[in-house]
Amino acid sequence: MKQKQPKPPNIGFSLLQKITTDGIRVFSIRDIVPYLKELKISNSYIYQILHHLKKSGWIIQLKSGLYAVGMPFQGGMPLHEFEIAMHLAQPAAISHLAAFSYHRLTEQIPSTVSILTHTRVSLPRKRSGKPYGEVVIQGVTYRFIQINPKLFFGIEKIWIGQSLVHITDLERTLIDGITSPQYVGGFAEVMHAFSVSKERFSLDRIIEYAHRFPAVCTKRLGWILEHIGIPANSLEPLKKIPISGYRFLNPEGPKHGSCNKDWFLIENFTP
Repeated sequence: MKQKQPKPPNIGFSLLQKITTDGIRVFSIRDIVPYLKELKISNSYIYQILHHLKKSGWIIQLKSGLYAVGMPFQGGMPLHEFEIAMHLAQPAAISHLAAFSYHRLTEQIPSTVSILTHTRVSLPRKRSGKPYGEVVIQGVTYRFIQINPKLFFGIEKIWIGQSLVHITDLERTLIDGITSPQYVGGFAEVMHAFSVSKERFSLDRIIEYAHRFPAVCTKRLGWILEHIGIPANSLEPLKKIPISGYRFLNPEGPKHGSCNKDWFLIENFTP
């Protein structure tokens, strides 16, 4: 027997009906004030309405003052985790392993949604001193990766269900794998990603992106591109980038390996 969904209070039902008709699925108290006036509801009553809607499971609280419709309402689609992510930080872009999965760079199923942002996120941080925090909402872990505003680029817009979300493009996603392999499953996953996307990524664009990062990123990119068979003459712009001393190819690998004089890298990774 099909289980019936709980009915929200009449006033709450009317409010949800109004906002979802207008396409609002994630909202702040400020967003719904105009609807309160339309429904002739006193502003002082809003917290009681939200309390009852939360208790009945019709809405969930994402963070202080921010709520989302918790159940499919009036035939609408369930909230996608990417849709929720877009409201947890501003600006924000889906990145790292979640972006790897979207761009078909991995067979892993992400258990965490990484969110690239250059603003401080007012959410609990699991590890003090780290440039990111994590929060769990309805069993999904959202990780915030805070970067310099100058590095917030390479973002595209995509439709996920009923929502338009921001996500790192293919080339930026690959670069993020080089700079932060720990967030995409390790350096082996990075190598796999480049191999399976060799015919899809723009060589000019990925080289241009790498130049915006520290020199070690260009050297690691050059090594990877050489390994997957990109012609040597195309890699000269990367070889010309000056760098002081040798760096490890895999930042998470063992602290030893042979020295590659072309790329000034210690090869501590075996393909």
